[in-house]
Amino acid sequence: MNRTSLDSRSSYLTTPTNEIIINNKTSTRSKINELLSEIQSCCRPRTHKEIENYAQQISTILESDPTFNELQLAGSFIQNEAALIILKGLENNKTVTSLNLSNNYINANGINAIDKILQNNTSVITLDLSRNSLGNDGAIAIGEILKHNKTLQNLYLNAIQLSCKGISAIAKGLQENSSLLGIEIKYNDFCYDSTEAIAKALQNNSTLKYIDLSGTCIDMLGIQGIAAALKSNTTITNFFLSYEFLNNNESDDSYSDNYMRADSFSEVDSDHEESRNEHEKDFLKEYAVIQLICMRNYQKEVLEHKGTISFCLLAPELPTEIACLIADKLLITEHDAATLRRIGNKV
Repeated sequence: MNRTSLDSRSSYLTTPTNEIIINNKTSTRSKINELLSEIQSCCRPRTHKEIENYAQQISTILESDPTFNELQLAGSFIQNEAALIILKGLENNKTVTSLNLSNNYINANGINAIDKILQNNTSVITLDLSRNSLGNDGAIAIGEILKHNKTLQNLYLNAIQLSCKGISAIAKGLQENSSLLGIEIKYNDFCYDSTEAIAKALQNNSTLKYIDLSGTCIDMLGIQGIAAALKSNTTITNFFLSYEFLNNNESDDSYSDNYMRADSFSEVDSDHEESRNEHEKDFLKEYAVIQLICMRNYQKEVLEHKGTISFCLLAPELPTEIACLIADKLLITEHDAATLRRIGNKV
């Protein structure tokens, strides 16, 4: 896996567009794009009934053409009812693997309906719900999706107006999920309890490889909890947290109070600035620990892959899953890891 590229996973969503992308049939793509253009028309605002009518036509097309595999509805001005009508066309679909509903007008009620559809769908592996007003009630529904859906691999929940309760609900879903490989929960409102819930989920989850918590103001205690939880995690290889959002548990008001104001200038209190610098250093130390854990897991993954190839070449009749198990056991000691590395390099 290339650690510098998100595309190293099975599928990471590309930049959202206002165009539905259907990979196989140009005629189907043209029809759906035409209907989407009608929904998005700036010449004349569409009525609720008109939008539902266009959505029904899109749903009918999806039902009649089961050959496409990527459906993008990002920024399409779609509300709950229209989204539900369109997605009904996916209930019996077995080929759509990527569904982008980001930047629309879907709320918690819409997610509850989508949850019912996804429980019956076994093909969608990538779902983007970013920039919808889902809130904590929507997060509870997402948590249920994570508990029951066994197909979803990549989930994007950026800027969906979550707070502690909602994030904790998603974390509980992660604890019971066994299929998700990557999740983004960027630009939501974390607190200590929700960060602790995420840490617990990472400690118990054995499939997740990628998580992005950028822009979430996780504090020092939170990052320490995550670092401690990940020490026993053997699958996470990519963990992201944007530094500009680091929270030192001090309010902006308390920080501004440490300025000495004059008529034309202000000075930062040196003791306060030194304290902030020390806090940032401690925070970055914990973040460095997390990155080292990710690197350890990545190297382990590479060694297991090489070991599997080696064992399969040495014993062609050996099932791949058994080879993976043997490779994993060989990595218990450093000596065994070195042995496996030598075998793998000969392949």
